Amino acid sequence: MREKAFSIVIGIMTAVLYFLPTGFENPSLTESALYEKGTVLETDNSDLRFFSIITTGTHDLVLKIESGKFAGDTVAAKNVLLGQKKLDKIFRPEDKVLTVIQLDKSREHYTGVRAADYYRQDLETLLFICFALFLVLFFKFTGLKAIRGIHPC
Repeated sequence: MREKAFSIVIGIMTAVLYFLPTGFENPSLTESALYEKGTVLETDNSDLRFFSIITTGTHDLVLKIESGKFAGDTVAAKNVLLGQKKLDKIFRPEDKVLTVIQLDKSREHYTGVRAADYYRQDLETLLFICFALFLVLFFKFTGLKAIRGIHPC
């Protein structure tokens, strides 16, 4: 009983701390951009330069935005390669991508679009659900406490 009461108190404290402002919120970062799912329709690799294992240049894309208020729009996007393998992504047609849409001040029109990364949110959610079920099935109440301790940041 004492362990359950402690878990409830910690859960309530976690919920309260989650909603307290930290002072690091910067609304200008979230107000001027949208992160949406997109599909690569076409690619243009003519501006890419290949140096052994390093690739630099601009990868031009045509994307179809699949979510959000601009869903259905077909847009031209840039993907600037920096020559860093762990950061650079070369997309192919039919790839699902995380699209960053830069908005104007009215938030009604976009001023720029870029493909940030592969779209993995669906797969990550599925893997988390499988992991959580595994914890609860095998470890019962202890698994439930472990899930409560997982923080999304």
